[in-house]
Amino acid sequence: GPLSFFLQQFLMTNPITVPLWLGGLYFGLFHPQGKRFRWLALAFVIVFLLLSLSYGKGYYLAPAFPMVFALGGVGFEHLTVRRRVPRVIFVFLLAGFGALFASYVLPVLPIDTFLRFQSAIGITTPRQEVGHTGAIPQHFGDRFGWPEMVALVAKAYQELPAVDRQRCGILTSNYGEAGAINFFGREHGLPRAICGHNNYFLWGPGDATGEVMLVYNRAREELEPIFEEVREVGRFQHPYVMPYQQDRRLYLCRGLKIPIAAGWPQLKVFT
Repeated sequence: GPLSFFLQQFLMTNPITVPLWLGGLYFGLFHPQGKRFRWLALAFVIVFLLLSLSYGKGYYLAPAFPMVFALGGVGFEHLTVRRRVPRVIFVFLLAGFGALFASYVLPVLPIDTFLRFQSAIGITTPRQEVGHTGAIPQHFGDRFGWPEMVALVAKAYQELPAVDRQRCGILTSNYGEAGAINFFGREHGLPRAICGHNNYFLWGPGDATGEVMLVYNRAREELEPIFEEVREVGRFQHPYVMPYQQDRRLYLCRGLKIPIAAGWPQLKVFT
């Protein structure tokens, strides 16, 4: 909601910068010397209202902050033109709090160390998705497990007879999985993955025929009606991935019962 959206900006921008960007808003909106920059402050307010009232995620506002930081810097300069000590103090506070919170947004600590640090500080990052229940922030959790997932698919692919590898396609449930296979899979000799999620749907089924398919993270109940054979050949586990990526199955499917071009529209998922 709007209040939560507003409070998330405090942590996202480093709490010590709050006077700077709030001061920048004041300077742009109300100070006589900031009058010519008023459109920047108004643009920030409009974007903030649009995102908060439409229940956007907290980080959606991040690209709008440079302009209010700039306004705040100019305003702070005017305010302290004859008082240099506050400038020095504020710079040290910025550096200190920046170092304190850096590990929340940058992978500067091993993940086990970060979790202990987060527990000691007593501040956790806000949830960015409703389904996120893990201890690791989503922007870290989403970085784990991709090479290992691709290795699982590659192992199943390499175990196929040579004639099956030549006609094998790979289908995933979302663009992240397909992107990982298409990036890390090159060193394993994997064919290009296909997917019905977002832009991947627009790129179609490629060369896949459905004769032999490795299908990752789709329900068996969904696959059995459309393939002659569905067999589980792998299961993905990783201690740090997002909860919804845990315990995902890999199936070897044979004999698609309908032409893949005809069935492709059924895979369309735009989110």
